[in-house]
Amino acid sequence: MSPHSLCGRGSLLATGCAIERQTPRNPNSTRRSRNAPFKHVHHFDVAAFSVGTSPFRAVRRNRNCASTIVSGPPVQADDPHFRCLPRQQNARVFATIRFEEHMKLPDDVLAFLREAEALRDPGLRINPLSVDQCVLQTERCREIPIAAELELIVLDDAGDSNPYCLITRGPAAGMVVHFCHDGDLQLCYPRLADFLAVLRVARTGQLDINDLPWRELEPHPDQARLVRCLTSYLRRDDENAAGLLEIHYPLLDATNLVVLRETASSVDFLIREIAARFLERHAMPVHRELAMWLASDSYPQVADPAKRVLKAIALLER
Repeated sequence: MSPHSLCGRGSLLATGCAIERQTPRNPNSTRRSRNAPFKHVHHFDVAAFSVGTSPFRAVRRNRNCASTIVSGPPVQADDPHFRCLPRQQNARVFATIRFEEHMKLPDDVLAFLREAEALRDPGLRINPLSVDQCVLQTERCREIPIAAELELIVLDDAGDSNPYCLITRGPAAGMVVHFCHDGDLQLCYPRLADFLAVLRVARTGQLDINDLPWRELEPHPDQARLVRCLTSYLRRDDENAAGLLEIHYPLLDATNLVVLRETASSVDFLIREIAARFLERHAMPVHRELAMWLASDSYPQVADPAKRVLKAIALLER
């Protein structure tokens, strides 16, 4: 039986094995390094084990299923995953085989990756990921709290730490965000199909990945849900609130003065900047009071776009 068949959920990858001494008092415990490359650890009673050319054989120990005989590849004596502790009285010897359980990608993501593969162009830094790369980079990306909260899936990575990702959780689920490492988080395509179409245009027109045209986003069809989400971000007291607001704010109806006022009055200048830049993209006469308030802000990244809003409103009223 292949080790890959030991679990019916996700895909499993054998990453190494070791013989460790466990005491009878707690045979199911194990030490896991903080940087260990596995998610789940399964314990095995040793039926037979050989170093060198012969494969190991082990009996699976699991309270939830019957014991299973499994076999694996040869293990060399100098294998970094292999160590043998000397037998001692009252000690039990176990082989611990480590498996990594990977996430299962949604069908629409798999379809996107298959179609986008032909568009890969190193010269243009257009680099849609393979399925394996997507899984690996997504798991790494989700070590970032915002990426974990939105359950991002990495789609394209030019190697500059600024990947394009699919949001799979929250009001913006199904949309594509440019997840830049410098904190500039831009929601840029409403659907995977739109991102794929833009990659085709870029490949045909020889556009670098940084020169992709972004789509103008329509207000979210469920404004009540979006407003609840934005309000919760505005009232959160953590360092991720501004980033989450920045991603979702373009979906707000520009006539919602209640949310705009709360954003413009935030104690966090990064959040006030989100309001000022949103007004700059949607300047309307009803925004004059808010723009005047923000134009007096002590932070230029807030005041400057607000001043441009006032100029745009003046032009509209001529």
